[in-house]
Amino acid sequence: FLNMPIKSINFDAASLSSLRYAKATQTTSAHAQAQMKLGKRIISVQDDASGASIAAGLKARNIAANEGVRNMQETSAALSIAESTLESIADKLNNLKTLAIRARTDLKTTANVQLINNEKSKILAGMSDAVQQAEYNGRKLLTGGVNNAVVNYGLGSVTFTLSSATLQNLGIHQLTFLGAGGNTLLNAGQWDAQITSINIAIERLSQIRGNLGAQQVLIDSTIDALQSNIDRTEEARSTIEDMDALESQVNATTAQSQENLSLQAFLLSLQNKFKTVQTANLVLNLLMNA
Repeated sequence: FLNMPIKSINFDAASLSSLRYAKATQTTSAHAQAQMKLGKRIISVQDDASGASIAAGLKARNIAANEGVRNMQETSAALSIAESTLESIADKLNNLKTLAIRARTDLKTTANVQLINNEKSKILAGMSDAVQQAEYNGRKLLTGGVNNAVVNYGLGSVTFTLSSATLQNLGIHQLTFLGAGGNTLLNAGQWDAQITSINIAIERLSQIRGNLGAQQVLIDSTIDALQSNIDRTEEARSTIEDMDALESQVNATTAQSQENLSLQAFLLSLQNKFKTVQTANLVLNLLMNA
């Protein structure tokens, strides 16, 4: 309503001054209300051109950083799958060693050892299946295909390798608890060789798990560092762009009070001009509804 041409009424100097002030305070009040509603100090470039530019840059930086965190979290999830599988394989290796110790005695018959050997075969098959099924997003993790894999997180990258945990790599793919043809018992030297193979596999698996654990620590620490950087960047952006809730409420209330006072002053100038309150209110209402 305050945009109505002022020449439509014969305003005096006081009325014109009140009109200008009322127009300015109405704009200020509307802006303060918008700030409070959005919770932002900067709602347009005109509010703070340099601040808006800096805040936009910080926001863009965090968008990229958040994607980097997602990449690293996916990597952490893949490593967790690999570690879970390796833990299962470690248990199975211990079971194999237990079976070997159980079978290595002259008190066992060939039939007894055949049953133990069948159980051994099932354990080896389960280990092989577990390795083949350990995958993330269709990519197998423990068959030797993850070598110097690069994961980008925006500000840099992490390279990691997952060693193969196949029966061949562990050296137990030919493990047997029976002699030639599967019908004879092993001699002492043959038993020593089989148990040594299991011990070597256990040691090799421990090394694989140790390397994986080190890479998990690297990934998790990188995620923590990235998240901390994101939080600091967001805090900096908020300091520039956002408005404190109490501050915005005070500003909006102050602006509204100033608008009300300016309208009252304008109304008084109309009253002085038209001499009666009724006429002044009529003119003001006409302007407000124009």
